Amino acid sequence: MGCGIPVIVGDVDAIYDVVQHEKNGLIVNPRDTTKLAQQMVRLLQNPSLRVQLAESGRAHCIQEFDWSIAAQRYLRILKELHTSAS
Repeated sequence: MGCGIPVIVGDVDAIYDVVQHEKNGLIVNPRDTTKLAQQMVRLLQNPSLRVQLAESGRAHCIQEFDWSIAAQRYLRILKELHTSAS
């Protein structure tokens, strides 16, 4: 996602923190190889969907996982911990 590539991911517990089905990626049951193949063909045959998922996924990664944003979040947590410990 961060590289601007559309993704198809397995439906596992934590994936919903990162991927929103049909918005910034596609989610399939990891044991359903037929569905995985269908989604792969769907992406191959639908350039506009590929672009939409890729752009949305990249934007999501920049917004949520950029190092400067992560550093700000950690700094805020550390300040809160320091304040509560005082």
